[in-house]
Amino acid sequence: MANYYIAGIPYSSELYHFGIKGQKWGIRRYQNSDGTLTDVGKKRYYRKSDRLYRKADYYDSLANDAKSKIRESVRRERNAKQNIALYTNKKADLVQKIDRYDSSNSKLERFFIGNSRSLNKKLDRIIKSISNEEYNLNDAIAYKNKYQNMLEDVISSSNYYRTKGNIYKSLADKGITRRAARKQR
Repeated sequence: MANYYIAGIPYSSELYHFGIKGQKWGIRRYQNSDGTLTDVGKKRYYRKSDRLYRKADYYDSLANDAKSKIRESVRRERNAKQNIALYTNKKADLVQKIDRYDSSNSKLERFFIGNSRSLNKKLDRIIKSISNEEYNLNDAIAYKNKYQNMLEDVISSSNYYRTKGNIYKSLADKGITRRAARKQR
């Protein structure tokens, strides 16, 4: 064969290929010449389908985790809405008390209603509680949306791997390769 140089480095035009040790020409390990699977080939396809099923099971467990987190965020959202309604009612009652305090003339009425400063402090605490609950509500909604999107992706991945595993299992049961199955269509 001819030898030649590229950028001063000698190259040979001969092609060397040693193949797989012990492999004979024309002998296949996993399939027969007609396309059917050998026993080793069937085991290989079953192993591949098992791997795909395990992957699908992993995505199913992720889906279950996402579902539980969605349930938790829905519960948090419901609690936040109830607390907002409760604090809003308390705020309205307190505002009425403050108005009565401002309109009352006698010291005795003011004594029963309460101190103006303490009423305003209570009002400030209630307003702060409402804003905290609104924050919790928004946080719960964002959390729920995040896990609903994740759930859709995980379920589609699980279905994909389960379907692919079913394909490999059915091909192994039939004893044919994917290429042979395509030719039959």
